[in-house]
Amino acid sequence: MIVTTVLGDVDSADLGVVLPHEHLVANAVGQWVPPADEAGLASATAPFSMRTRGAVQVAPFSYRDALQQLDLQVALTELRELAALGRFTVAELSIPGIGRDPVALRTLSQMTGVNVVMGCGEYVEHAHSAYVRHVGPEVVRDVLVEEITVGVGSTGVRAGIIGEIGTSNTPTPAELKVLHGAALAQMETGVALNIHRSIFPDPLATLPAIDHVLELGVDPAKVVVSHVDERPEPEFALQAAARGVRVELDTFGMEQWAVSARRGEEYPRRALDQDRYVMLARLLDAGFVDQVLLSHDLCMKPQFLEHGGWGMTHLTLNVEPRLRALGVSEDEIAAMRVVNPRRMLERPGTL
Repeated sequence: MIVTTVLGDVDSADLGVVLPHEHLVANAVGQWVPPADEAGLASATAPFSMRTRGAVQVAPFSYRDALQQLDLQVALTELRELAALGRFTVAELSIPGIGRDPVALRTLSQMTGVNVVMGCGEYVEHAHSAYVRHVGPEVVRDVLVEEITVGVGSTGVRAGIIGEIGTSNTPTPAELKVLHGAALAQMETGVALNIHRSIFPDPLATLPAIDHVLELGVDPAKVVVSHVDERPEPEFALQAAARGVRVELDTFGMEQWAVSARRGEEYPRRALDQDRYVMLARLLDAGFVDQVLLSHDLCMKPQFLEHGGWGMTHLTLNVEPRLRALGVSEDEIAAMRVVNPRRMLERPGTL
């Protein structure tokens, strides 16, 4: 079985510990909402710093610079810290519209020895590539298949996973079209399909999107649902897992959401790691250990080590010891961090 990385195909047995949902290079400024008046513009566009970190924690999407991580030195630090702890693979799910940079990812992998699996596809509708509005799902499929089998543009860097495919609350017709094309590409190539979950206002809004790809014939074991842990309630995660798909608790350490997402916006309480432990216990007690994946979804500056965040080593250094203290077995930890993500990423093939 093989997995396609930015450096080519590798034996899936050599992946090591897998972080199935991260962003090394990301640009989410499309989600920035400018202030209503000029008086607030200076602070909303100021460079992120430790001085502004507290304000950013209160309303992350109100601060433009916090939504961009384009510094390869920052990304190198993350991967080198990981490499010092053992063998790791990172699935990097920045796609067109949120800052994908195939050449940068290849460079980062070459310099650190960490496997990097690149995503492909389209995020939520406001970030869609221009071509999407003019074509049907079959053309979306063809674009994704080419990026998986040939490479992105002239770079030769191939994608090894589809996603994260964006869905709003509720999914728009354009998003469902992309999801349809992604499902077709998944069935043609065998790579996994990652679906971005929207959490507000309806925490269950992404369930129909899951049902859509399953009805099209995608193997549930190849479907990953992201962000099941962004809200503390476990119902979405349990209902998604009951459909047979893989459920990704992928925001460990994402505790920079102290109040809301944007100034003046009512928003549900975001989960803290303590909530994630409770949700994980519910999933394990319900027998879903073979479907659970764990990650951090690093994407904003405050999450990265160089900017005072937990970084990509948080699961290994902080979460795993806590899981053991809570009674999670070594076999269960290995399933969630090694076996499940390997099975999700791998497909038939020889080197």
